[in-house]
Amino acid sequence: MNINMNDNKSSDVFSNIDLAYDYTENFLKDRKSEIKHLDWRLGTFLGFAGLLLRFGADLPDNQPSYLLTKILLLTTSLASVIIASWGLRSKSQGVLVDPSYLMEDECFQKENLEVKAMIINTHTTTSHALDLLAQKKQLHLNRAITCLTFSVVFLAINGILVTLLEN
Repeated sequence: MNINMNDNKSSDVFSNIDLAYDYTENFLKDRKSEIKHLDWRLGTFLGFAGLLLRFGADLPDNQPSYLLTKILLLTTSLASVIIASWGLRSKSQGVLVDPSYLMEDECFQKENLEVKAMIINTHTTTSHALDLLAQKKQLHLNRAITCLTFSVVFLAINGILVTLLEN
C-alpha cells in the first residue's frame, strides 16, 4: 500500500482507520464488560433460586393445595437453577490478534494502516461472537428471572393457604 502523506484522501484514510480501530477496541471492551455483568447477575439469581429450592423443600404438603404449590415452587425454582447454570457455562469469546504476532517480521514490516486493518478485520468476527454471547446470556437471565418470579408467587400462595386453612 503506497500512501502519499500530502494527499488529503490519505489523511482521511488514516483518520478513518484510527476511528474504526478505536471503535472496534471500545466495542470489544464494552461487550466483555456487559458479559461479566450478565454473568454476575446470573450467579446472583442462581443463588436465589437455590435458596428457594431449600425453602420449598420445607413447605407443608399435607393438603392437596399445599402439595400443588410446593410442587410448582420446586419446579420453577429448579427451572431457574438450570437456566441460570446454562447461561453461566463457559463459551469461546472469539479470536483476538496475538500481540506476539504483531512483532513478527512479516507483520512488523507492514505499514501501520495495513496492520490496523488486519486487527479490525480479525476483531470484527470476535465482536459478532461477543454480541451473540451477550444476547444469549440476556435471554437466559430473563428466563431465569421469570421462573424465579413464579417461584416467589407459589411460595406466597402456599404461605397464604397455610395461614387461611390452618386457622
